[in-house]
Amino acid sequence: MGRTLVIVDGSSTLPPAAVVVLGAQVFSSGEPSASLRRRLNHGVAVWRATGAEFLVGSGGRGDAPISEAEAIRRMALAAGVPDDRIVLEDRSTSTLDQAVEVAGIARRRGWGRLVVVTDRFHLPRALFLFRRLGLSVTGDPVRGRGGGSRRHWMGAAVREVPAWVKNLALVAAGRHRLDVRP
Repeated sequence: MGRTLVIVDGSSTLPPAAVVVLGAQVFSSGEPSASLRRRLNHGVAVWRATGAEFLVGSGGRGDAPISEAEAIRRMALAAGVPDDRIVLEDRSTSTLDQAVEVAGIARRRGWGRLVVVTDRFHLPRALFLFRRLGLSVTGDPVRGRGGGSRRHWMGAAVREVPAWVKNLALVAAGRHRLDVRP
């Protein structure tokens, strides 16, 4: 990882309450994608380095038999994270939904600070959305491209442009507020 992320509050050094790993594709076979594996591996490293109490797996279920959050839980257990330190958010289907759902969990549990882990191209938008919900968050991006071609990664980065436009419109319409979610 190369560095330790520790958040300073006043005169004491406090670890974040949780490290939030944002989901990525789980295949119809139930196997996590290379992107999800990289995010989880980095998230576990950040969780260990910071001394955060919890690791949050965030992401709902697409066409796969399990949610992204459940895939994160299974991999985290295999990496040695205790089950009682793993929290699942398995309702979301977008980054905005992830921010809203995790914000609800953080408020119910009284969590102060969070670290969000995702790919570098995705992190600015994720942090924007989490902060719009009033959360104290920092980010720790996954390093490198991992699997996939350069074209794949460039395409993923380019897709962030319309995602930003959509999220800005939804935020302007008030869709990011916790009180408008079921």
